[in-house]
Amino acid sequence: MRLDEGIEDQKLALDITPLIDIIFLLVLFFAVSTSFISGEDLQTLQEDVVTFKDSSERLQQEVQQQSAQIDTLQTDFTRMVEEKTREIQQLAANLEPVQDLTILDI
Repeated sequence: MRLDEGIEDQKLALDITPLIDIIFLLVLFFAVSTSFISGEDLQTLQEDVVTFKDSSERLQQEVQQQSAQIDTLQTDFTRMVEEKTREIQQLAANLEPVQDLTILDI
C-alpha cells in the first residue's frame, strides 16, 4: 500500500482562487473610485487654466518691474550714502582746524 500517491497530486496543484479574488477586488476598486468629467466641467477647467496663465504672466511682469524698482532704489541709496559720507568727512576736516584754534586760545 502506497501512501504518497495522493500527496503527489497535491504538490502539483496550483490554487489561483486568491489571485482571482485580488484581481476582482482591484477591478471593483477602480470602478468605484473612477470619476469622469463632464464636457461643461472640462471647459470650465480649460478657462481656469487660461486665466491662471494670464494671471501668472501678469504677476511675473509685476515682479520684474518691482525688481527693477528695487535695483534703482538700491543704487540711489548707495549713491546717497556715499555723498553723505563725503559730506561728513568734509565737515570733520573743517572741524579739526577750529578745534586747534580753541585749544590755542585757552
